[in-house]
Amino acid sequence: MPIDPIRDKNFKLLDSLKSNERVGIDSKGRLYKRSGLFAWVTRLTNFIRKSSLHSVVDDYAVDALAKKEFHEIKSESKEYAQLMTKLSSLKLFSHETKANIATKFYNQRYDDLVKSGMKEEVAESIVTIEMSTDPNVSDAMKSKISPKATNGGMSGSYFIKDRKGKNIAIFKPRDEDVFMPNAPTAGDRRGFNPDNPKRHQLNGQPQGVTWLKEVAAWEIDKGQSANVPFTTAITVPFPTRGRGTKPILKKGSLQMFVAGKGANEMLATEVDVIPTKEIQKMAAFDLLIGNGDRHEGNFMWDKSTQTLSLIDHDSAFLDSLDWKEGLQMSEGRFEWWSYTQVGIPTDPEVKDWILNYDLKAKCQILEELGVSEGSIREHRLRVLFVQEGVRQGASLSTLAIMSMESKGERARIDRMVQATLNKVKDPQDEPEFYIVFQQEVTEFFSPQPPTP
Repeated sequence: MPIDPIRDKNFKLLDSLKSNERVGIDSKGRLYKRSGLFAWVTRLTNFIRKSSLHSVVDDYAVDALAKKEFHEIKSESKEYAQLMTKLSSLKLFSHETKANIATKFYNQRYDDLVKSGMKEEVAESIVTIEMSTDPNVSDAMKSKISPKATNGGMSGSYFIKDRKGKNIAIFKPRDEDVFMPNAPTAGDRRGFNPDNPKRHQLNGQPQGVTWLKEVAAWEIDKGQSANVPFTTAITVPFPTRGRGTKPILKKGSLQMFVAGKGANEMLATEVDVIPTKEIQKMAAFDLLIGNGDRHEGNFMWDKSTQTLSLIDHDSAFLDSLDWKEGLQMSEGRFEWWSYTQVGIPTDPEVKDWILNYDLKAKCQILEELGVSEGSIREHRLRVLFVQEGVRQGASLSTLAIMSMESKGERARIDRMVQATLNKVKDPQDEPEFYIVFQQEVTEFFSPQPPTP
């Protein structure tokens, strides 16, 4: 394609301009710097040739954006902001022109994110979050796409929309976790020192890790058995609820939105007809990850697709921190424990998944994600406990009951940990601890010989 000399010179002039310098445009479409006594003449000619001038600036902005790949947040997007600030300072933009260029940028940004290997729904979520805080995006668009806080909960959680205004994901910022500095409720806010995090509201949950637990719940299974929606970590510019609209870079979990009805919205007769295998897959997953908050609003049943989706795993993989020193093991919460589907023998497919759960590989995944040693330690204990129980024929309901407190009495699994502590020579010798714990669990679940 031949070079247009006027276009080339115009772009070079715009490249060289500094903030608050002014340009004019002549009858042939050539830009020039305006200054001094002829400023009023320039303003008049610019008014007459306004559409031509806007066309050149629009062309320049699109060309500048096309030379970049916008698949990072901290660097390339900054160049877009600098470009828009510079062109705005030249006072060549109308609101419509700004919005048009912003739309072109975000279309390109989405394409570049997808080309970099990002999942389409994640790319769309990042784009609409950024658009919602961009002053160049029209108010009409922002009203359609801006994140909206979910109802209830002690931590910050937001519906993320696509550019058509449809819910596509849930974002949970780290700094808005309960007991973090920007928790939604003032009474739940605490100072945060990453080297010495305070305890969370649950035993075994320090500050600032719930977003990581959401990601870990996906990574540990990736939908192979339990139907956890795709979840990943993102860092995006995001405002803090109740503290103005200026965005700051926030890290958190992004989970894909799923349709369905929670069991808390269903009749008992509706819950009873959810396929046994689906309920048992949820139960097995919860027992293995030590879910501390599986209430009936944290799984969604879609009758039309016969799909049971598991959400909200921010209280999984709990870390009771110093169980070797006698603190109580983290508490599970399994509101499905009384369902008919988990009181019967475990489905062969579910049983096979439990018994073939690759503990070594899963712990490696958790370690690479940055999940704490204490959480990984508890995960090991829970898996050994559940595998032996299922191997010996215990129902998932029985295992759930044994993993929860009852009438003030510590959970059976916790008492097994304490019994192990009393038997090992050195509590700091982890290999020995797991061997003795396995023996304790095996002895407990093994059929007792008949009394002569």
